[in-house]
Amino acid sequence: MLNTIADLLEALLKKEKDSLSKQNITHPGIIGDMYEGLTKEILNRAIFKGLNLSVRDGFVRGENGTLSKQIDCMIVEGDGELIPRTNHYIYDFENVIAIVEVKKNLFSDEISSAYANLVSFSEQFTPSEKMNIQFDDLIQPFQEITKKEFPHTKEELNKLDSISQIIYHHLVIMYAMPLRIIFGYYGFKTEKGLRDGYYKYLTEHLREYHYGPNSMPDLIICDNANIIKINQQPLQIQTLSNDFFTLFATSTKNPIYYLLMMLWYKIQFRYNLSPDMWDFDSYSIEQLKNYILTKLVKNPNSDYPPFGWAYNYVPMTDKELSNMPEPEDWKPFSISKEAFIVAMNFNNTDKIDDITKIGIPPEKIDTILNELLQTKLFILDGKKLICNAKALQLFMIGKHNYICDNNDGDFYIWLNKQNLGKKSEK
Repeated sequence: MLNTIADLLEALLKKEKDSLSKQNITHPGIIGDMYEGLTKEILNRAIFKGLNLSVRDGFVRGENGTLSKQIDCMIVEGDGELIPRTNHYIYDFENVIAIVEVKKNLFSDEISSAYANLVSFSEQFTPSEKMNIQFDDLIQPFQEITKKEFPHTKEELNKLDSISQIIYHHLVIMYAMPLRIIFGYYGFKTEKGLRDGYYKYLTEHLREYHYGPNSMPDLIICDNANIIKINQQPLQIQTLSNDFFTLFATSTKNPIYYLLMMLWYKIQFRYNLSPDMWDFDSYSIEQLKNYILTKLVKNPNSDYPPFGWAYNYVPMTDKELSNMPEPEDWKPFSISKEAFIVAMNFNNTDKIDDITKIGIPPEKIDTILNELLQTKLFILDGKKLICNAKALQLFMIGKHNYICDNNDGDFYIWLNKQNLGKKSEK
């Protein structure tokens, strides 16, 4: 369903975009209204009926009563407050699902003005214990980044090192924040142009306030290129070399696909909807291109702030970007019999407190651990081996041993393609 609706909305977007480009209008305000109107139409078709959601423009009010700058498009819950004699609304921050800043042409100057509006919105956010957080969704990214067991109580959190505690709070805020999107219809001509342009903008401002990961937009669309923040389901944060993890990736896939994916997850999360709403009609995995990596580091030059975010840009040429592999079908990991036997310990638990005490021959521990850790389904915290999958699935087909996270039902889709039915051995 996701791919099908994304394709339909992309076709509508292209048709209407071509129509707007032929209008003999030169007034900047009217031009802005036309593209904002088209964006609102797309967003209205993207939201679910029956949830009291609507698409508005106007202002967002923080807990202390201050207002954001004017927002082009907001996906909101409830009626809000209509500003007298206008079609603009004021909504409290807690009733905002997503905001979208719209630009006909997106270059560095437009990124700057859109970013300023997003920041004015983010400034209305006040962290509190009332935040609607599904803490189960924080477990995977936290454990993947820190390689520490997720803290389920304040006491456990306070026992962690300072960096792990900051990562925890970073993820809480990241999941609580509404979506922030910059939607450009034209602008940078290529994926590389967008990558270089946004990175140049960031390097000019990184030492300023509001340029940490949580302040940055979740999605930037520029014609046919996208910058995607890897910060929520179904996208998974992945750590790479030297403890850097992917903050942004890029793609030239249908931009509406990513808009829907992020928006629908926020709606599912907010209203506790069934995962069946996704009904994926394809289970291929697109090869996103790593763009900006980040990690939290101790500040070597100052005691305040004691920690900061380090960024690592991944340069790629036009040729490298265009020669990425075709999307691959999802498949489980094939592992050795020895690793499979160890993984079977997780049928009834989510951790092994001491991996050296479950009967593995000492000379094989490192080999087996490396094999399991390479699947990204486990982390090692000291001697503690922790399962980092939401729905670990173990099964055997003939002489082959497989393992995967079947949280999204990918295993059954794959199994059907093997003409083996849905029965499995766990």
